Amino acid sequence: MYGRLGPPGASLAALALCCACTRAAAPARIAQNAFAAGAVGDLVRQPSPGAEGCHLDGNYVTLDHEDADAPAVVLIENYVGADWGGRFVAWADGAALFDPVVDAPTDTRTTTLAPAGVERLRAAVAAQLLGHEPYLRTARIDHAPETTLIVRDGAGWRVARVFGVGRQDVLAPPAPAPRPSWLDPPPAWFAAAFRLALRAFPKHGRTYVPYAYRLELFTDPPPPPGVHGFPQDYGAPMAWPGELPAPPPSQDPRQCDLTTQATELEAVPCRYRVDHGRAPAARRLIAAMHDDRGRLRPVVHASQPWLLKFDARYPGQDTISHIARCIEDLASRSP
Repeated sequence: MYGRLGPPGASLAALALCCACTRAAAPARIAQNAFAAGAVGDLVRQPSPGAEGCHLDGNYVTLDHEDADAPAVVLIENYVGADWGGRFVAWADGAALFDPVVDAPTDTRTTTLAPAGVERLRAAVAAQLLGHEPYLRTARIDHAPETTLIVRDGAGWRVARVFGVGRQDVLAPPAPAPRPSWLDPPPAWFAAAFRLALRAFPKHGRTYVPYAYRLELFTDPPPPPGVHGFPQDYGAPMAWPGELPAPPPSQDPRQCDLTTQATELEAVPCRYRVDHGRAPAARRLIAAMHDDRGRLRPVVHASQPWLLKFDARYPGQDTISHIARCIEDLASRSP
């Protein structure tokens, strides 16, 4: 549920977009499992979601390994990559996250739902998805809304992703407009499942304090001779904080070049995890990373200046990213 930098050469102001954090409390399900920070060592690399260890039977996904705290229901609207965790995420005990506005990743809210209501929603959506395709297209164009549903079902997950369907396609307006020739109607089973999730969508909540983070490192080397661009205006460098693990000595800065960074679905050696126990230290660094003019400050470790981007993570998001990658691989093979 958290935005990317955009095309190579995009303004580094975008690095700040994922970093808005406030101080509201989270439901117990999201705040639990804290652990002592322990000794500060090197950062631990964030695994890139891959298709290995994922098994697809129709639209039923099982994983060789999954997080114990994975959510029960995930609705992803305007899906843009395997690491966008979702617009509405609910756990079996009633904890929930949601984004009040589509594509507003810095405005994530948290609330508590009735566990029985989450279970009814999970069971009803799973029943609607049973026996149908995991991926299909209703739009014959390159850019269109896309919606993904992922729900726990026994030992695995029921999944459905439809390219060409947004909420406006399942919530009928008073006077439906004529459907364009390149757009097929949404499948009835998917529209029914989507409406179930939208009816359960929370309306009110508190600002979400991220449970954990993914940290991505970037470097901004000078352009090659003869190549001219627009130099970025950075703030004064700051030292890497002692309370946060640092990049390991093996991290090659050349792998993290801002202009040649890998896509969302490729293995990225410059992404690291900042687990729950280190999240407060990450928030303090986020607050210090911009000067009074709003300029991004490079953070220096072992004489190497790094540009940092923090993406909020929720409990069990690695499992959802893994499932989404399975569907992404299927979609890439579909005509």
